[in-house]
Amino acid sequence: MQGVHLLIPSLEYLQVEQTPAAPFSQPVQSIASIMQVNGPVGSSHRIRVEGVLTLQDGQKLFLQDGTGSVMAVYKQDVVLDSIFRTFAVVVLAHVATKETSSAIPHFSPGDRLKCLGFRETHGYSPVLTEVLARKIGAGQMKIEELKTDSFMEWKRDSTLVRIDGELTGQQIMDHVL
Repeated sequence: MQGVHLLIPSLEYLQVEQTPAAPFSQPVQSIASIMQVNGPVGSSHRIRVEGVLTLQDGQKLFLQDGTGSVMAVYKQDVVLDSIFRTFAVVVLAHVATKETSSAIPHFSPGDRLKCLGFRETHGYSPVLTEVLARKIGAGQMKIEELKTDSFMEWKRDSTLVRIDGELTGQQIMDHVL
């Protein structure tokens, strides 16, 4: 279980019992800790990580720190499935509109960012959703050298890597993640 989602007609049906802390007041956690959830409370609160940006692709930020890599997504969509009366969270299939695209800050590879978001896991990959991100300075991008025999290790998802080899063919894809 990754969480509970409540669909309500408007915000007037909600009552705030405890005011949330200042957004970036939480202690910094390592990116590797995103995969370590301690009970349901740990997965229902935003966490703060810091890392160096390796790529920004629309609403997705890819960050690395000394412990690992993460994909951080600004917005996620909730899609209602009327057949089963359930819903699913779609993180990767969001179509950006002009309104959402203009509100997203743009960063450059090498920027050091602090990000606050909800932890999720997609297979073996850590993901932060509903992200708030701020630039805190410049950082050093770490490019990991890979051998072709270690390429299929899944722990490198969202990691900036360099592979030396011989190109034996080419296939053009519309979008690769």
